[in-house]
Parts: sequence; structure tokens; C-alpha cells
Amino acid sequence: MVFSIAVSDIINKNAPVPLTGDIEEQIKYAASLGFSGVEIHTPSPERIDANRIKTLCKELGITITTIGTGSIFGKFNLSIADPDPVRREVLYGLLTEYVDLASELGSKITIGSLKGNLSSDRNASLDIVRGELKRLSTYASRQGVKILLEATNRYENNYFNTGDETANFIKTAGLRNVGILMDAFHMNIEEKDPFSCFEGYVDLIWHIHVADNNRHFPGGGSFDFHSFAEEIKRIGYDGIISIECLPYPDGKTAATRSIEFMNVFFRV
Repeated sequence: MVFSIAVSDIINKNAPVPLTGDIEEQIKYAASLGFSGVEIHTPSPERIDANRIKTLCKELGITITTIGTGSIFGKFNLSIADPDPVRREVLYGLLTEYVDLASELGSKITIGSLKGNLSSDRNASLDIVRGELKRLSTYASRQGVKILLEATNRYENNYFNTGDETANFIKTAGLRNVGILMDAFHMNIEEKDPFSCFEGYVDLIWHIHVADNNRHFPGGGSFDFHSFAEEIKRIGYDGIISIECLPYPDGKTAATRSIEFMNVFFRV
């Protein structure tokens, strides 16, 4: 199992990214705590020196698990559900840059908040989403990159809120290099039972985020991580468990408490 943590080159105390600032320094710090992976969040892939990052990761024995794309939504208010084809074309161009970076780093990319929201004509909006994801997944497949489609809660996006909904879309759309990113914070809001909801799409779970019910570090709230960890072990998941939590009370404390918690609950 790979223990990962979110890092970003942009400092935003309201974003669920505990380690922010110089990317290379944050990777070093993550490795020093015992993390074996990091996911990078950046508004501009050109800000990331792929060769330096690859060299550093090789030295530290750490991997880049995924590259988050949410900053695009925050910066440009673009989404894959946008009804404007011109804006979607701009977004596609930006996303190919993320795919290219992921290809260089041997990483995946994540589509989370970038899903946007469906219009009142949900079927027409879903047709747009299907077309955009097919186009992106085709490009990513040629680059050897897999895409993570995150199930997020209803207060952030009005579709793909549960694992079942996300899995059904991936299967019916025939997206062969797209898997699911499940997040304990979102699951606590949306899933009827977050401790037994993985049946039927275990093979599509490629990445798991952990944060507590208040989006603090795991153990900083009231989410039942004991039952959650037992379910993850029961289904035989042995992939990436990644911290995506608020930098509370500060990023380094959140990261330290997180790895301590993960070593207790998720270490096999």
C-alpha cells in the first residue's frame, strides 16, 4: 500500500492540501515523515520541472501518485460540463498539458471539482461530459496515463456523488483507462453506508483520499476510520491511500498526525 499526501505550489489555507510552497521541499518533507507518494496540485503544469522532480523522487524512493486539476476550475471556472464548446476546447488544451506532465512523471491525473455541474437538462449535460471524458481518455491512453474520476459530495458537484453512480458511468461510457477516486470526506456525506459501499466496483477503485468528517487530518474528527480501514482490507485494496485534508492547525502538524494515524489503521 502506498501512503501519499497532497502537496501544492500555491498556498491556500482553504484548500484541502496540507503541504504547500516549494514543491521539491514539500516532497522532501513528505518523504522524511515516511510517505511513499505525493499527489501534486498546481494551476499550471509548466511550473513543475519534471526532470528535477523525477530525479528527486528516485533519490527519495517516492512516487507521484496523481496530479490534481482542481486549480483549473478555481482559476478559470472551466469544467467538463460547460455547455460552451469554445470554453471546453480551452479546457481540453489545458488538460492535455496535465496529461503530458503526468506521462513524464509516471502519474495519473484527477478530475474532481473540474466536473462542474450539470444543467437542468441532465441528459444533455451528461452527453457533453461523456464526450469530453472520451476525448480526454483517448489522448491520455496514447500517453500511457490513467484518469481518476472523483466521487464528490452534492455541495460541490451535482453529479458523480457516489461510487455506484461514478462506476456506472465509467462502465456504460466504455472509458477503459478511467478509474474512481473515493474520498472518505465525501463518502461520509453521500454514501448510505461508507463502510460497505465498494461492492460492484472494487476493480475500479484506483485511489482513496482520507480526511476526517470535518476535513481535518484523519483522527481529527469523528469519522469511524476503524470500520473504514477494515472494509478496505476486506476488499483486498492494496493501492494508494492519500491524505487530502485542510492544513489544520497547520500543514506540518496535519501531515505528521496523518502519517501516524495511517501507520496504525492502514499498515498491513
